[in-house]
Amino acid sequence: METYIPIPDKLEDAKTSNTNEESEHDEERIFREELYTKVIDMSKLSSVYVSMDILSSFVAAIGVLNDDVAVIFKGMIIAPLIGPNIGISFSMVMGDLSLARTASKSSFVGYNDYYYSILRFRYFFECGFYYSIYYS
Repeated sequence: METYIPIPDKLEDAKTSNTNEESEHDEERIFREELYTKVIDMSKLSSVYVSMDILSSFVAAIGVLNDDVAVIFKGMIIAPLIGPNIGISFSMVMGDLSLARTASKSSFVGYNDYYYSILRFRYFFECGFYYSIYYS
């Protein structure tokens, strides 16, 4: 069995024409400073980060209670936990200790929010509120 990777038309045209080759390459490139600012913004601790974290933990807990794998995956998709993890990885590559601290703090708070939100959700449903809402 033979396979091949299709080359987009833009890349084929760039290969055939020798003019403006370097300028096209520069337009598609993301510079280090731009990437650095995006990673810093993703790994900051904010109220939006915490609220999305708590909301995604509730969605995942509802999926666990209803035994629905699709809802659990949706809870993982809306979780903003990937931002601080990318920040930790990028800080290790760049050697930036302050970014590593910021991203680690955001990641720690995010995972603790998940844990305590699920405990609150579990307590709420063990008290019988879940059964009175859905089975009455």
